[in-house]
Amino acid sequence: MARAIRYAARRDVLGEHFEFVGEPEFVYGKGKLTSPPVQLKFLKKEEGKDKIVLKVDPSAVQYVAGDPDECTITIVGSDYFKIEGTWYVDQQPTDKEAMKGYRYFSDDAFTGFPAATEADTFTFDTEKNVLTTSLQSDLKNFFGETCNRVPADKECSDRDISDRTIEYQLLLIDPDNCNRDFSATSTGADKNAYIGIRLGKEQDTNEDILELYLLDYQSTSFLAFLTAYYRYNDTRPVVTTSGVYRLFYPKKQK
Repeated sequence: MARAIRYAARRDVLGEHFEFVGEPEFVYGKGKLTSPPVQLKFLKKEEGKDKIVLKVDPSAVQYVAGDPDECTITIVGSDYFKIEGTWYVDQQPTDKEAMKGYRYFSDDAFTGFPAATEADTFTFDTEKNVLTTSLQSDLKNFFGETCNRVPADKECSDRDISDRTIEYQLLLIDPDNCNRDFSATSTGADKNAYIGIRLGKEQDTNEDILELYLLDYQSTSFLAFLTAYYRYNDTRPVVTTSGVYRLFYPKKQK
């Protein structure tokens, strides 16, 4: 006989904080140790409303009193809601010197190459889904001053900039006011450009650090011969290769 485990409401709100993709139950068939998976879709993070409780159906047969009759799932939430606030660029692992370490590039190839400064800031409003930038460097050739943005319904994997055996899963955000030409002299027709984010901790200080990946551009100025290879790539984001994407480490302003 089957044993069913169903959602039991508690402090979270179905339809507000999360929703089920498909039926809100999973059933162990007779003689089975596993069941088909149940998918949950995260909707909203709210303090004190972060628990999903699954309970055994009281009418289920072959359930023995004393067995665990419920399972609690804690909603951790997306990195998207953890980037609220203003961040300044602290490090840039893919700067000009790092790029020259990959192979020889002439100085002319770096015209317009984004060399960020600590004066460059990104302010994320996760409630209104707005990104506001204040940029003094060539990053202003990519980002508009204000972008509406939402987390995309997709993720992206990227390999580490120095060790290609290490792979990271990135959350994608889709701002709507970018210049995919990444140039001061030309502007692309498509204003939407994915950016990737990943949150981490600085090893020495344990401070939050944001990994900000620019991986959906086709530069018409700096290193244009590299991104030209991806110009006809139908799958976006288009430049997810280490050594081609631009990576910055912003820190949160205190």
